Amino acid sequence: MSQEGFEKYGAGASPGATMLVDSTLVYSRPTCRCIEIPATQEAKQTLGRDIVANIVMLGALVAATHVVSDAALEKAILDSVPKGTEALNQKAMKLGLALGAI
Repeated sequence: MSQEGFEKYGAGASPGATMLVDSTLVYSRPTCRCIEIPATQEAKQTLGRDIVANIVMLGALVAATHVVSDAALEKAILDSVPKGTEALNQKAMKLGLALGAI
């Protein structure tokens, strides 16, 4: 979700990998399969809070890879976010699920 993170962890991804990048913040692209998700831009424009871009990206990851169920993701998010932010984080998750559906 950052150019620095991509350079440190993503630039050397194996050709068979799948990588999601925040197209708002990451300008390089890997040689592996790359799914561009404008997580920060969408969090800011659609939800009015760029702080939930990470939750948008988690939703996109689950939609693109099916690594866990949507219900498991929602439970994990609701178990970990600060009280009073549950509705915002649920909206961010749903936005990410929609953006990551391929």
